[in-house]
Amino acid sequence: MRNLQMNSQSAMILPNAFDPETKQPLFKLDLLSVNSKKSYNISEIKEYYKNLIFTSLAADILIMGQSSTGSFALGAIKNSLSAAHAGNLLADIASVLNSDLIRQTYVLNGWNPARAGKLDYDNLQDADLESISKAYQRLGSVNLLEVDRDLLNQVRTSLGVDPFPNDTPVQYELMPGYTSRSGDGMAKGSGNGTSDSVAGTDNSANNLDNAA
Repeated sequence: MRNLQMNSQSAMILPNAFDPETKQPLFKLDLLSVNSKKSYNISEIKEYYKNLIFTSLAADILIMGQSSTGSFALGAIKNSLSAAHAGNLLADIASVLNSDLIRQTYVLNGWNPARAGKLDYDNLQDADLESISKAYQRLGSVNLLEVDRDLLNQVRTSLGVDPFPNDTPVQYELMPGYTSRSGDGMAKGSGNGTSDSVAGTDNSANNLDNAA
């Protein structure tokens, strides 16, 4: 007999001895527990290594909410980290293709390598338009933004629209005339919007974004 465990060769000899006078057993040997389960949890082991694999690939955001809870803010942070990691990988790949494969293709075909195209990538992470639009509105309401081509191109890029060349002048005739009047109340005291007197209730206080 060998292999005292749960398999086809398991076996055990239970010794037994009695007191010759009292006829009572001198000792008793019992198994503490016998069940059909393994001595280790396979599901927990699989879950442990799965989490390690996703974490090492900076892709653990894919398993958020499956094994534990997570907040929206945590998801946004992990998403940005995953995008940064993917950007580093893509930068290495694009660098090799641009400096080796594409250049060799031009040279072998007798083309001018100075005019070679380049492999590029973008849109790894979508911009948070909710936060960006609030920032533009708040900065614009107190005249802290200078309207120039760099600023407008940044707005276009955040919306997924191709930017204009940097030397393109600002085309005010194409811009709508609607602007935020959220800062008008500053010049009129503590009223509602552009009022000249304080109303019975200040509706601006109901805006949760203005809360301290």
